[in-house]
Amino acid sequence: MSKKVRIYPVIVAGGSGTRLWPFSREATPKQLLCLSDEKSLIEKSVARCRYFTTEKTYIVAMPYLAEKIRYNTKNVAINYIEEPTKRGTAAAIALAVREIYKKDPEGVITVLTADHELDDKRLGEDLKEASCAAAEKESIVLLGIEPTGPETGYGYIKVDKKLKEYKECYVSGGFVEKPDKRTAEKYLSSGDFLWNSGMFVATAKTFASEIGKYLPKLSGLINAKDSEVEKIFESLKNISFDDGVLEKTKNILVLKTDLYWNDLGSWRSVYELLPKREKGNYTDGNCISRNNENTMIFNKTGRLVVGVGLKNTVIVDTEDSTLVCDLDMAQEVKEVVDTIKSSGRKEHLEHKTTHRPWGRYTILDEGAGFKVKFIHVNPGEKLSLQSHKHRSEHWVVVKGEAKVTNGGKVIVLKQNESTYIPAEATHRLENEGKVELTIVEVQSGSYLGEDDIVRFEDVYERKTIKSK
Repeated sequence: MSKKVRIYPVIVAGGSGTRLWPFSREATPKQLLCLSDEKSLIEKSVARCRYFTTEKTYIVAMPYLAEKIRYNTKNVAINYIEEPTKRGTAAAIALAVREIYKKDPEGVITVLTADHELDDKRLGEDLKEASCAAAEKESIVLLGIEPTGPETGYGYIKVDKKLKEYKECYVSGGFVEKPDKRTAEKYLSSGDFLWNSGMFVATAKTFASEIGKYLPKLSGLINAKDSEVEKIFESLKNISFDDGVLEKTKNILVLKTDLYWNDLGSWRSVYELLPKREKGNYTDGNCISRNNENTMIFNKTGRLVVGVGLKNTVIVDTEDSTLVCDLDMAQEVKEVVDTIKSSGRKEHLEHKTTHRPWGRYTILDEGAGFKVKFIHVNPGEKLSLQSHKHRSEHWVVVKGEAKVTNGGKVIVLKQNESTYIPAEATHRLENEGKVELTIVEVQSGSYLGEDDIVRFEDVYERKTIKSK
């Protein structure tokens, strides 16, 4: 630990919102959820960086997620790197390496998880140790967890000889991503393998070198001009850093740690995290639990949910979907979401109600070519000045008073008054009153996704989302 290093935290904040469905969705993946308290997982991930560095945290995310993360972490200075499109964790990490390599090739990059529960202080100690080893040995250092079962959803790291100059740092005999059950059982019985925690460190120079060896197209991205990044990025294959680099490279060390770590990869993992009441039960929301054992009820609606005589069960109730599942089969929720997608349903995409810095909206109905919403704007707040390429909108005020920019005009609408906003017209909704403003919005058009938006002004400093 003799070498002093600068440590740059990088959080790759992607996610598809499948494992904790129906609470998580594609538009609201796990890192945006509050599970054990009132702080989201991404808030906690950013906050724990103070235990090992004073450098600003880098967050790599798609624009629609970056917008929500900004709102979650609005009081923290963060460097945001927005992905032009989804291309996996290898490309996301390469974007961060590109930024940090330009300013400090010898600086150590710590790639952190966005959505795990950890012992923050212990993690800080481990990352300082791992960062020194990464700088001195010019290697990628993985944080390895002692396995407690033959899990097939984790990567496994083989442990070889110990490095004398470090407390718990070992040469790695290789990395295997998500083995089958029989192989995982073999690894567990051997005692020579650790779980991959999903966190690893290396200097920017080492990351660039290893990416160049095994993913040369990504090396081109790291060295590209700013004007070339988007084109190169969109030409890349979707691949994880684990598959693309870690399984191939021989330049790996592993720091063995016993820190508390829960990847929250299933409802079973969430259940294990939360404090239980009598007979191992947990409830959240408007619930009655009677004669249940080892059962969790998560109610995110106003209606009452009752569980009677249940064992080893999870119930998750949301506005549009309800999950009832044996806790031991919680890993299959991801496959259920795949079925929802393949059947053309939309319950995997977003919740009926979505919160924004200015208020919230609730989807009332939708179908081919139309979508109907309640939009609630808090007193004194306003939406961005914006336009849509593919849809027109009708607005009807049902409560409060609306100040509306529609094209070149500014009008005031009172209860039961309305306006029509054609596609591509510049528009804005404001609430200058002292009570909540509620309108009904009826969208019509060929594409009704939330990413069909161009922002011209925004008090919340959200960037324009590229319109399809």
